[in-house]
Amino acid sequence: HRMISRQVLDNYLSRSISIEGLLNGKGDLTDSIRMLRDTGAKYIGRSICLWGGEANLLQNFERASQQIPRVRAADPEMLLEACIFEIVTTDVEKVPVPDWAFTALGLPVEKRNFSYEAILYPPAQRTRSWPGGGGVPDVSQQETQLWFYFLAKSYIDLGFEGIHWGQME
Repeated sequence: HRMISRQVLDNYLSRSISIEGLLNGKGDLTDSIRMLRDTGAKYIGRSICLWGGEANLLQNFERASQQIPRVRAADPEMLLEACIFEIVTTDVEKVPVPDWAFTALGLPVEKRNFSYEAILYPPAQRTRSWPGGGGVPDVSQQETQLWFYFLAKSYIDLGFEGIHWGQME
């Protein structure tokens, strides 16, 4: 862990930009890195985002692990932000829960995937949803805490320094 002063933080934020999906496999990464370097951007907001499509999450992590060194080579001072949003879809059931996530939350380790229904608000409280099997995670649910911990730790381990938490309620 490293600490930075308020002045350094302010300097980074004064050179911030949101470039949603920089590391999501969209667009020309080489050209995007050139633009970021040439503009002097230091904090790259929303550089990897997941809005549904959890079935592709592990592939996205693998791609990001290959792409992050390219960003760092262009400017090692760039800070990257990942996003954890207020949506989960039925695709989350295709993502295995790693042993380390259970252990971190003091839960018994078991071989299973995340549970869509267990992440959502109880049925009587579900007031928002998205078409195509998407709902709002309820942070008071243990399964949601497991999901959010898994995402946050995975992003941090990949090298993301910031996390945009969306509209967590």
